[in-house]
Amino acid sequence: MSETATASVEVLDTLSSGRNFLQVYEPNVAHKYRYVPVVILPKDGTEALNDAVDAARKNKADADEAARKAAEEKAAAEKAAYEAAKADALSDAQATKNNKIVYYVIGKWDIRNQERYKINNLLKQLKADPELKAVLCGFADKETGTTDGNWVLSENRANIVSEALQAAGIDPSRIECYWYGDTERISKVPEKNRATVLLTK
Repeated sequence: MSETATASVEVLDTLSSGRNFLQVYEPNVAHKYRYVPVVILPKDGTEALNDAVDAARKNKADADEAARKAAEEKAAAEKAAYEAAKADALSDAQATKNNKIVYYVIGKWDIRNQERYKINNLLKQLKADPELKAVLCGFADKETGTTDGNWVLSENRANIVSEALQAAGIDPSRIECYWYGDTERISKVPEKNRATVLLTK
């Protein structure tokens, strides 16, 4: 009983044309061999999908890390500005006359008429120099009120001056507000800590 010949298929190297071919052996055909052009398919669909998912995860991880670093840098810059403003306010309060400090009634943040000229002086400076910025630092008297209440008071005392400057035409981007509650004293006299120190930079 004769052995039955079977066809076989063998992949050849890419030819000079750049196309891939199959060498097909057909024992029952006179010439026995023929070459069939084929297309080599890309990666399996599942593997390609997995690669895409991995790439997306990496991109998200990179973006999250960049956002975290940016947030840390922003927080550090804000803290530095906060501390610098405090140092300048404490120094300025000791070195200058009261015409750069707005004082308030106990428990209040309304700007009294006798204090308005100080804000007007600051306003003139800002209008004379468009590059100048106002730095407003609010404080409260530790001998009265509560810690939380004094924190809110100092915030309101800084913001009320900011509102007055904006109402007079100063862009908000040129105003920085900081507040320190009763954690710092600009004067040994209790009532003189109920204040907003007016700085420029």
